[in-house]
Amino acid sequence: MTDEDIDALSLGELMELHENVGARIERLRAAGRAQAITKARALIEKYGIEPLVIFGADWENGQKPRKRAAQKYSDLSAGKDWDGIGKTPRWVVGKSARLINFPNLIG
Repeated sequence: MTDEDIDALSLGELMELHENVGARIERLRAAGRAQAITKARALIEKYGIEPLVIFGADWENGQKPRKRAAQKYSDLSAGKDWDGIGKTPRWVVGKSARLINFPNLIG
């Protein structure tokens, strides 16, 4: 179908075409998904791969793996650090920004 063919269609015809194309895409995806799952299962069985190796430790409890945030603030003398996420720790309250290394507050 050329651009000229598409330009000649009415809104109703375009909407119908859109629905038909979307349905066709979903059918092809479903067929491809089924083939991919079959191939993956065969390879997993052939090589004895455990799901944990593929999906990670959080796979079993249904959670996505989380990355820990980098530590942004630290009290080097006490060996404490904080990533800046969540409730402010007690050791931060009342301390100078220079002592706990708040890079965005140090002038």
